[in-house]
Amino acid sequence: IASMTKNFVAMAVLKLRDEGKLQLDRPASYYLPELRRLRMASKDSPQFTVKQMLTMTTGLPEDNPWGDRQMARTNAELEKIVGAGLSFSNAPNVAFEYSNLSYVLLGKIVSRQSGMRFQDYITKNILLPLGMKNTVWEYSRVPSHQLAHGYHWLNGTHQPEPILHDGDGAAMGGLITTMNDYARYLAYHINAWPASDLEELGPLRRASLREMHQPSTFIELKTKGTEAVASFYGYGWSMRQKVSGSSTTTIVGHGGGLPGYGSQVYFMPTHKVGVVALSNLRYGPVYG
Repeated sequence: IASMTKNFVAMAVLKLRDEGKLQLDRPASYYLPELRRLRMASKDSPQFTVKQMLTMTTGLPEDNPWGDRQMARTNAELEKIVGAGLSFSNAPNVAFEYSNLSYVLLGKIVSRQSGMRFQDYITKNILLPLGMKNTVWEYSRVPSHQLAHGYHWLNGTHQPEPILHDGDGAAMGGLITTMNDYARYLAYHINAWPASDLEELGPLRRASLREMHQPSTFIELKTKGTEAVASFYGYGWSMRQKVSGSSTTTIVGHGGGLPGYGSQVYFMPTHKVGVVALSNLRYGPVYG
């Protein structure tokens, strides 16, 4: 499901936050000391925080499609990349730029603070409690006849795409799931709305789920006639607020794309309805 994985990683970060094992407003270098050597965009730029990694406001530049190819990297390879220095296009907290690397580093923070690989932490503390027993990180664990192999269209025929193995960069987009499993996950997020006295039943508090769905970073504003659509990014989720006349509609979602795959999910908190589309075609046409 490619980048639709990112909100699973954000959930893991908030779960550790709720357990007192990390703080969102602390510099990421507090948890990843190797980041202290980074040269920021300017001398007056502060170090970026965990929250800015969640909201993609670290100052790191947009990194597609490079980021798509880094999922199978090992920790040693990732440390070498960071150790060589990173480029910054802005000071932290200035602008939104889609950063796969931010989520790779969040995965490393989850691993450090949980004492286990972030993949194992998410599987144990999020996937299995939600009954997502057919959701995995490594494609070779899926029986070949059950795996939706990825393809691209070339010279009038579908050509198979190679699939990246699970690696230490998989926090940006490495989850493999089924429609039934993902429906459980989507229903869990939808059912966090509205705030209520209902019993807490899931792996994360309902209030923390709603926190993920809130606009944190402004992206853009589009207008057409009497309609306006503002786009934002939260914690591993994007959101649109559409204003038409006196009515406002909020849509939360996220897309994903990899060689061989395209995916998209949207849900409307106030209407308690969601839709998901999964494609096994390179950046399949499921985006809206």
